[in-house]
Amino acid sequence: MVRRLFALCTIASIATLAGVGTAFADPSGFVSIGAGVLQRVLTSGALSESVDGYGGEGRASGTYQFTPVLGVQGDVVLGLDRLDNGLFEYDRSSIDLALHGFYRDPERFLIGTFAQFGRDTLSSGGPSSLSLDRTYFGGEAQFFVDSLTLYAQGGMQTLSYADIPAAPGLDGLFGSLEARYFLTPDFRIDAHAGLSTLTDGVVPTTTATTLNAGVGAEYRFENLPVSLFATYDYYHTTYDYAPDFSIDDHRVMVGVKFGIGEDSLQDRDRNGSSLKPVRSVMFGGTN
Repeated sequence: MVRRLFALCTIASIATLAGVGTAFADPSGFVSIGAGVLQRVLTSGALSESVDGYGGEGRASGTYQFTPVLGVQGDVVLGLDRLDNGLFEYDRSSIDLALHGFYRDPERFLIGTFAQFGRDTLSSGGPSSLSLDRTYFGGEAQFFVDSLTLYAQGGMQTLSYADIPAAPGLDGLFGSLEARYFLTPDFRIDAHAGLSTLTDGVVPTTTATTLNAGVGAEYRFENLPVSLFATYDYYHTTYDYAPDFSIDDHRVMVGVKFGIGEDSLQDRDRNGSSLKPVRSVMFGGTN
């Protein structure tokens, strides 16, 4: 079932992105590329171990308006991470596909719903690998007040082992809040925070809880459809069965975006591809 939904979302996302280029006199969307450094700190009581690494991400997003207020947005996100401290190696490649449907009044608010499907392929330096499927369903809303945008997103999530169908999956909830402020129409700063839970299907159950927070900035060059961005994200994960154990992830990313059919960053925020794919709390991401 997940694979069928994944395929449907792939078709819908590609169709949305293709429609941006063909169905509009004024198409809207962007392509972004980001790269940066990572650090993971594992803590157990008074002991801690850190692993450093690097990562990269590419994203394409496009918006199609059926009417002046009804539209859809499609996103395709590709990611690659590597962590290595000489003793421990960890590699992850990922793909995410998201489809949003929304009602938007550019002067006041946006309200919508979305579905997202992702797959992560993990390896630890050996020939074998493990694939994980992620799904997200939920709702989102944005509220516009002059130069300020408030963004709320939340819903349900599942994680399953693609290579081990009989293994119990994990289910949970997630939610995030974000504030974007436009110092000028082409200079944006933002801050966000979120909470995520994942519970396994084994009795007694185990729940992982992740708190995350981050900040970012983006600047668009005058008279050019090109902008630069930078983000910092922090993730803190705890487990109810081991209260002294935690995982802290730090991620700094910088990158460039190439816009299509947008007059400014604020124009993208109020009229274009302003919605975000869900970030995996296990692996982070860019904006």
